[in-house]
Amino acid sequence: MDAISAQNSLVAASPAAELRPLTERQEFEQASSLYQRVFHYTEQFTLNTKLMRSLMYAGGTAVGAFSDEKVLIGFVYGFPAIDNATPYLFSQAACVDAEWQGRGVGRALKHAQMDQARRGGFTSMRWPYDPMNTRNAFFNLSRLGARARWFKPDFYDDGHSDRLIVEWDGVEWDGAEWNGVEWNGAAKDGSANQPVITASIDSAPALFGQVQQLDASRAAITLPAGPQAPEDTRPLVAGSLRRVLEAGYAAVQCVRVAPGVFAYLCQQDSV
Repeated sequence: MDAISAQNSLVAASPAAELRPLTERQEFEQASSLYQRVFHYTEQFTLNTKLMRSLMYAGGTAVGAFSDEKVLIGFVYGFPAIDNATPYLFSQAACVDAEWQGRGVGRALKHAQMDQARRGGFTSMRWPYDPMNTRNAFFNLSRLGARARWFKPDFYDDGHSDRLIVEWDGVEWDGAEWNGVEWNGAAKDGSANQPVITASIDSAPALFGQVQQLDASRAAITLPAGPQAPEDTRPLVAGSLRRVLEAGYAAVQCVRVAPGVFAYLCQQDSV
């Protein structure tokens, strides 16, 4: 509990947020309601409280963020997984109330979840996200420092759920591997710790989804900002990400390179 409470320092703009494990059925019911509200899901998509209790018994993690009024404003949960004899924690969902987004709650929850994962003997976490959602991409790659190493087409077998799978060891990325490369006049995100990391990337819409090779070991793929991209752009971005990741690259950043344009920055992976 103390280690999780220590993560509250990450919630810079919301000091009233309290982080603690979720364990009781009533807490999972609150999490389910928040989950439906944030993602605009119907009763078809909810959290099964009995399953959540079983996952916690079997080594899973669930952390909630509470306001000073003791209202649940965000949560994360995950469960143990294994890949070629390597165990890790699979983070199934991260959810923050709309009024609290952008205030450090999601970041604090991820770090608290990583702390719980380490207590369980895991050294890394993985989770999926929609590669066209540039806000999530920036948070996962550029804010947390996760690396997108796998592309999974139609991950949920519903016809429209291509996903990138990221891996994270809990260390926020400092961008050192990209230092010294010119911005070429493009706009930075504005983050105080965001390094100068992008090269001469063409932001023209005609090149959305195409691989722009920057040098022998680095490449960029541009896409429009926001989750609602033109339908003809999505398969182009998906196809290029799949090819570069299968070629041994990892997507290590997603940054704004022009108004309304983001770029995935990919480099040869060391793993």
